Amino acid sequence: METIEIRSNTRNLVGYDSGIKYRQEYLIDAFDLGNPVMVHISSDIYYITSSFIVGLFESSVDYFETMDEFFDHYVFACNQTVFKCILNGVQRIYRR
Repeated sequence: METIEIRSNTRNLVGYDSGIKYRQEYLIDAFDLGNPVMVHISSDIYYITSSFIVGLFESSVDYFETMDEFFDHYVFACNQTVFKCILNGVQRIYRR
């Protein structure tokens, strides 16, 4: 399983444009095509907006047909609050 370590100098990850920037920085497009990925979110990060998740994973969600397929491919290691933020963002993408 591949691993991505998401870190930040701030405690909150916010905004669609910031999510796009992280997507480019972490080369997420390449991870979509490969083996499943463990995404470690730093314990210093307390909150992630749904708009950040949309920027970070919108193309990935489009690649996978169902939310289950997305979460089978991207496994998140983070606190419960952050996971709820991730889930909200992914659900927002699927509701479009």
